[in-house]
Amino acid sequence: MKKCFILIMALVLTGCFGPGKYQIKDAREVVSMDGYYSVNNRISTKSVAGGLHVDDTGVFINPFAFDKANGEVMTGFKITNKTFYDTFYGSPNSLGNLQVITFEIDGEKHDFDIMDTNSDWGSIGYNTAIGSAGSSITETGVAYINKDVMLKIAQANTLIVYIYGTERSVKYDAEDVSQSFHVNLNQFVDSVLLKNARTAEPG
Repeated sequence: MKKCFILIMALVLTGCFGPGKYQIKDAREVVSMDGYYSVNNRISTKSVAGGLHVDDTGVFINPFAFDKANGEVMTGFKITNKTFYDTFYGSPNSLGNLQVITFEIDGEKHDFDIMDTNSDWGSIGYNTAIGSAGSSITETGVAYINKDVMLKIAQANTLIVYIYGTERSVKYDAEDVSQSFHVNLNQFVDSVLLKNARTAEPG
C-alpha cells in the first residue's frame, strides 16, 4: 500500500511539476541566424543516480538546425543536465563537464564529442530543517550531428543513449527513453529537418 501511494504521488508530481511544454523556436528571435531550435525535450524520467525525476530537472537533448552561409544546414543537439548540489546530499545527479554522447541505433553505435561545455550555478539557498545549503546546477554542451544520423535516431526501432562526463556517466536503455522524447524528435524532423531550415514552419 505504501509503495502504491509513493508511486501515485510521483506520477502526480511529475504531471504538475515536470518540464515545460516541448517547443520548437525560431532562432532569429535570439541569434542572427536562420534556423530553429527546441526546448524541454527530456530524454527520460530516470535520473543519473537511478531515481525518478518528479520535477523539472534531468537530462534534456534538444535538436537544432541552423542555416550556414554556404547554404548547408548545421544540425545537432544541445545537451542540458539540470540538477543541484546540496552540502548534505552532495550532487549525485551531476555529470560534471560533458564529454561524449553515444547513440546506439538498432545496435550500431555512433559517438559524438560534446563541445562548448559549461556549468552554471544558481544562487545559494538554505534548508534550515536539516542545516544545509545548496544551489541549482545547469551543465550544458553541444553535439554536432549530421542530418542523416539524426534521421536514423528519430527512426530507430531501438535507441540506447550514453552520456559521459568528468564526474560520472549515464546510460539510458531503450525502456528508459521516454516516449515523449521520440515524439518530440520526430516532430522536429518532420517540421524542420526534412525542410529547409530557413523556410520551415514548425507545427
